[in-house]
Amino acid sequence: MGKKWAAASYELGNIYSKKGNYPTALQHYRIGVALAIDIDNKKDFMDNYKGIANAFKKMGEFDSGIFYANKVLEVSKFAHKPNYSTGCT
Repeated sequence: MGKKWAAASYELGNIYSKKGNYPTALQHYRIGVALAIDIDNKKDFMDNYKGIANAFKKMGEFDSGIFYANKVLEVSKFAHKPNYSTGCT
């Protein structure tokens, strides 16, 4: 599968997250992470991890949210996007 599918999973995750269906959102974000890894697309990887971080934050699972937000920051160092926003403010 290609780049568009990792981005599509991210968008589906966002839709479910906005509806408050965080478990389904997490499923889509995790699919997006797997697809991004397969095609070595760091932006889609970071976007989907950002979605995971935000979903956990909204569920009140702050430790998990922080864990995934830190993953975004870690990957951004190698993706030449040092100012990438985790959206977890």
